[in-house]
Amino acid sequence: MKKTLALFLVLALGLALPGCNSKPPVYDEAKLIELGRGYAENMAVGEFTPVVQAFNATVAKSLTQETLASSWTSVVGSVGAYQSVYETTVSYSTDYAVVLVILQYESSGIQIKFTFEGDYKIAGLWTNYYTIEMPLVSNSSFEERKIQISTKTDQPLDGIFTMPLGIEHPPVVIFVQGSGQSDLNESMGGNKPFRDLAHGLAAQGIASIRYNKRFYQYPPAGTEAIAGLTVQQEVTDDVANAIQLAKEMLPESTLYIVGHSMGGMLAPYIATVNPQVNGIVILAGTPRKLEDVMLDQTIDALAASTEYTDSEKAEMLAQSKAEAAKIKALTIADLAATVSGQPASYWLSLNAIDTVKLAVDLQIPISILQGDADFQVKVETDFAAWQKCLDGHANVQFKVYEGLNHLFMPTSGAKDGSDYNIASNVSQTVIDDIAAWINGQ
Repeated sequence: MKKTLALFLVLALGLALPGCNSKPPVYDEAKLIELGRGYAENMAVGEFTPVVQAFNATVAKSLTQETLASSWTSVVGSVGAYQSVYETTVSYSTDYAVVLVILQYESSGIQIKFTFEGDYKIAGLWTNYYTIEMPLVSNSSFEERKIQISTKTDQPLDGIFTMPLGIEHPPVVIFVQGSGQSDLNESMGGNKPFRDLAHGLAAQGIASIRYNKRFYQYPPAGTEAIAGLTVQQEVTDDVANAIQLAKEMLPESTLYIVGHSMGGMLAPYIATVNPQVNGIVILAGTPRKLEDVMLDQTIDALAASTEYTDSEKAEMLAQSKAEAAKIKALTIADLAATVSGQPASYWLSLNAIDTVKLAVDLQIPISILQGDADFQVKVETDFAAWQKCLDGHANVQFKVYEGLNHLFMPTSGAKDGSDYNIASNVSQTVIDDIAAWINGQ
């Protein structure tokens, strides 16, 4: 029987919700709210049987009760005690009803999206951390205000502009998150690395913009891959809009991209297509192809796992290698295909970006930073790849930090997601180094 290694509690990206919100007559909205809240509260108290029993056949094949329970425990492990249902909303697409339930915990919100079919079976389950409204920060060093990143669609992205006080034309940073659907703070567990960076940089005279990723703020519906999706639509078009806003707000300021993980991988491309960018900071990024990084992560996860037999591990590894090979072999003729949960268009758009060449050709300053305890993006492979392609380039700075993980926080020593469940903050040394580098340009 085929098995897959479950790393995240996220079913594949589905169809984006359209702007229309008219209610199809097949649904009883009161029933949808009752079901959504009930299933969310079941999960909050560890009762997963009612949720699993409501899965349609497709979801039931993809997500077992054991995997749901294990993944949920990982998600809520660092956010403290469950408090209450914070908010419930209902929206509709042509084929689905979507109930979005936000649960409030001590240190964070958890967002659960249930996609229901006409028979009220669960056709999709999606979960993420949620930033419950917190007061904006104002102190003697900086102040914050809410902004929106305008887009060509009717789906603007909520963000925060952090402005140092007493500086007329401060440098401004645009933060770009890693893969997956994350909020403007890039929250993971109870940790908020982009908030730490924004506040730390502002205290040293650097303004910043951070905003929700597109599919975090507008979760997709269903379980189908988004037809025609590209990395530009998912990430870089929104970065361009944020850059435009930054130049409107601070037209005489220099502008820097600070990209984390996949955001760091995309930073050379972002700077190439947006010549307004004056420099880039790559935090735990890689110049390698995403499918190669994913394969390495799977190999490591399988090696550490005690859940599977050797034969099952061999089967899963073969599957992962086949998926990586399939991604590399994709052509324009394969646009109808879906690989590793994403449409071929996404992989083609990503792999059309020659990160190494773009980085080599850039003339602007580049700072590449890496924690030596990062088990997702590694010193010996990813950081070394940057060093190999950019060796001798006077515009490039390299730095490795001892004992810091993928979030640039002190490691617990665990080489899995539990390392991020320990409440911490981005290393002050890293913040100081980024500030000194930007202010020194």
